[in-house]
Amino acid sequence: MFCADAATSLALVDELLARPLPDDMRCEALLVKARDQRELGQPDAAGTTLELALAATPEGEPARRAAILEEMVRLLFERGALAEGLRLAEECKTLYERCGHRSGAARALTSIGVLSLHVRSAAEAQAALEEARQRQRALGDVDGQRTALLNLVKVHADRGDADTALGLLEEGWNLAPQFESPVAECAFLNGFYYCNYLRGDLGAACRDAERVLAIADKLSSQYWRVGSAVLVTDLFVFIGDWTFARRLADDALALLGNCGEQALRARVTARRAWLDTLERRPREALALLDALGVVESPEDAAVIDRVRAQGWFDLGEVQRALDILAPYDKAPTLEAWTQILALRLRAELRLDCVAESDLRRAEADLQDRCLPALEGLWLRREFVCALAATGRVDAVRPQLERYGLERERLAATLGEWPERRKSFLALFTPLD
Repeated sequence: MFCADAATSLALVDELLARPLPDDMRCEALLVKARDQRELGQPDAAGTTLELALAATPEGEPARRAAILEEMVRLLFERGALAEGLRLAEECKTLYERCGHRSGAARALTSIGVLSLHVRSAAEAQAALEEARQRQRALGDVDGQRTALLNLVKVHADRGDADTALGLLEEGWNLAPQFESPVAECAFLNGFYYCNYLRGDLGAACRDAERVLAIADKLSSQYWRVGSAVLVTDLFVFIGDWTFARRLADDALALLGNCGEQALRARVTARRAWLDTLERRPREALALLDALGVVESPEDAAVIDRVRAQGWFDLGEVQRALDILAPYDKAPTLEAWTQILALRLRAELRLDCVAESDLRRAEADLQDRCLPALEGLWLRREFVCALAATGRVDAVRPQLERYGLERERLAATLGEWPERRKSFLALFTPLD
């Protein structure tokens, strides 16, 4: 039953808080209450509870204040308030170090790495995560090592290095025969899915997606239930199973309800709007995106801008689409960047003004970078069309052959799902 454990815990802790309690016990009870509220998808209530806990904790108790800040950081990350989360993570690390709490300081360093990936740079994130991993190893903390490794997986995957990412996942998986929690196991299954998706093993990705959704469905955490659905939706969009992708997005939005995390809502809404554009409903797509508030995550903002540009393109406002995409000469992830560049080439072709700089970028990326397989195929298709339209006959043939070979390679991995293979091939039509 969804959130049964958290709901029961919340009822019990409310009964406890109604009684007179010593300050230390009241603080612990408030922390438990905030965690339950967060799992139940009540971020505003959880934030208020944590503020109460912090206000009730004296400055002279750094360990307890750090524990409250640690929970605040988790909440802020899930809500997409990344800069504030990073600030508190650094304060949390300082407090833990002040009282000699090595394990807490290592966890805070992991949070700094995670947030730096969104707010600062991949290099800073990697440095913090590698240090956190070494500290957790010295402490013998398997769960802490696994958390650091999972986030290093994202660092490498965002660079297109799926093989290194997969090696880190296997290292973390093999650290112990069991996981500390179902959430930790779900996180690793998410990672295996993501690597197979990036590498273009669509059959393995489909199998992984089934496992991800099955374990996520048993979790009480709204963040992981919705986040897992968002993660696998892109696969089903790209292989043409739009009915299943739409169901995932709609179920995730229903799960979020009227409260839920704004960052999660933005990610789900972007996928739902993308499906609307593919199904020739650009006005509906734009209305969904316009209803979103400010999105702090650069990664989410890039995805939303690409879908918004697609909506205007489909309405015939091609220059407006290009204006939305113009600020991007890179994006936080290769998936986002590859789709932005593909759409930009398509829009430029529509206006008969294909930019030489974008042709050079596409050629270099397709030749030199480890692009995600599905997005890379999308980009190669648009690149072939742009080359042909601009009279580069000699350059078209090798790219056309690469497109055909890659299309068939990806389709072959879907042998277990003939209908999905058929819809994939229909979406990525042959080019003559």
